[in-house]
Amino acid sequence: MYDIAGERTGCGSPEWLATHPPATRNCPPVQKILDAGATIIGKTVCDEFFYSVSGANAHYGTPVNARAPGRLPGGSSAGSAAACGAGLCDFALGSDTGGSVRVPASFNGIYGLRPTHERIEHSGVADMAPTFDVPGWFAGDARRLPQESARCCSTAAVSRRKSSAWSCWKMPSRRAEEPVADSAAHGARSS
Repeated sequence: MYDIAGERTGCGSPEWLATHPPATRNCPPVQKILDAGATIIGKTVCDEFFYSVSGANAHYGTPVNARAPGRLPGGSSAGSAAACGAGLCDFALGSDTGGSVRVPASFNGIYGLRPTHERIEHSGVADMAPTFDVPGWFAGDARRLPQESARCCSTAAVSRRKSSAWSCWKMPSRRAEEPVADSAAHGARSS
């Protein structure tokens, strides 16, 4: 769904892929990560035309949920979340219209962010519903979220072991190992 110069964008559909030419330029989110020094290591599978939250694609197969074998990876950004959950990349692109980053993040036991609508430019990104779609991203480790955001927002070149996506907004500085809330301290009852 993200235009990468010289590559065709298939939207999870072999018919769409076959009838559309390669992109002539990178979409802004992809260009931002490349400018920050990241390396794209691959494109992943999504639900056909992003129209599901299961992660199943009848044409290309269903990405494997490495953290819950035999279970669906969630969608529509299934391949990106599955790749992060399997440790195949540092972080990965997704897109969220009605949960397509949040659902697969939860299914794969990773972290996913859906920023505010129109915060991230998405020209050159195939939309399902332009007034709702938001480019988002995944990371397998909460400590990577602020680290990747800071690196991708800077103009300095960044050395990466492996990477497949981007970020370009600031993250909270709360330490990842701090609990969000202590349920006992807030009067929560166990069942």
